[in-house]
Amino acid sequence: MIASTHLAVGAASALFIQRYVSTKDEYDVVKKYLFGFGAAIFSHMVLDSIYHLEYSLQGQALTSCLVVEFILVSMVLLFGQKNPVIQKMIVLGIIGGALPDGLYFVSLFTGWNWLLMVHDLLHVTHGMLSWLYANYFVQVLVTLLAVFYVRIKFRTA
Repeated sequence: MIASTHLAVGAASALFIQRYVSTKDEYDVVKKYLFGFGAAIFSHMVLDSIYHLEYSLQGQALTSCLVVEFILVSMVLLFGQKNPVIQKMIVLGIIGGALPDGLYFVSLFTGWNWLLMVHDLLHVTHGMLSWLYANYFVQVLVTLLAVFYVRIKFRTA
């Protein structure tokens, strides 16, 4: 799955789950953040369970592409958002959506093999739904839908 999809759907999931998080009062944000972060990680697992195209890029070209996607998606999702709780929720969703794949890259740079084991555990469902297929067009479409959800549903007046 392309990074943009994981980032945008992660942010949308972090915001969507809030309607199901019961809190004592409006200021119990830590619970909201934890549920949002968890929903974003879970969204990554659900998306990766769908059979999909992967990047054909390698090395520095892949790294550059991922950095550009991260910056662009973050800017699009956060631009104009003035509510600090929603801003943090979007950021946690982006990070949670990227985390399972991010562990792989961090393990490459650090040599920490335990991160690779966590990565593999979070990808246990990878490609299991082989009867579904997400080519690049479908992945971009899902990304755009997630971006529209975040931008329209959580726009600041």
